[in-house]
Amino acid sequence: MVSQAQYEAIMGVVVTLPTPEELFDFQVEILRKKGVVNNPDELLPLRELIPKQGLFIMVPQTALSLAELVERVELDGKSGKNWLEEGRVEDVVKTPKTHYLCLAVEDGRRMLNVSPGDAVKRFAKDGRSAYTAREGIFHAMYFPEVLKRHFMDLPGSRYGAGNVPGLDVYDGRPYLYYYWSFYANPGWGSASCGSRVGL
Repeated sequence: MVSQAQYEAIMGVVVTLPTPEELFDFQVEILRKKGVVNNPDELLPLRELIPKQGLFIMVPQTALSLAELVERVELDGKSGKNWLEEGRVEDVVKTPKTHYLCLAVEDGRRMLNVSPGDAVKRFAKDGRSAYTAREGIFHAMYFPEVLKRHFMDLPGSRYGAGNVPGLDVYDGRPYLYYYWSFYANPGWGSASCGSRVGL
């Protein structure tokens, strides 16, 4: 991987990365603006759990449905759309029942052209965990530009036998749909995290 100093030398510009605290505050503000949380102060205890380095995303507990959450994913002015029956989406990994953080997140670039089924096997060997549908939605809510680079398989959840939820873009609009767990595509990658910590 290219270090920040190497990148700056190549590009000839100084890149200022956000601190973990700034990244936390940014995500809280997104959740507030999009009406996901009514009282952002209830998220503040998570601030004590943010890592000193590495990327993370915040996953608040909310009564909002998948459809309501996907609508809050906005890419170039277009809101997301859900095509899944929520009752058929089932998480197959354990997640905290409170507000929590996904730590050491990876958006799927390392798993491009790897089927979700094979990606899950690699995650098990590496001590990682596949994103659930909700975790993928929150990742894209904070960083929608990821969907311009590649689409995200979310094999921490299932949609019926042999299918996994995924986020893609159609006609410029983000979509939550389902895809075969055995199908590998160079434009798709399974997102994951190293661990989850909750309150």
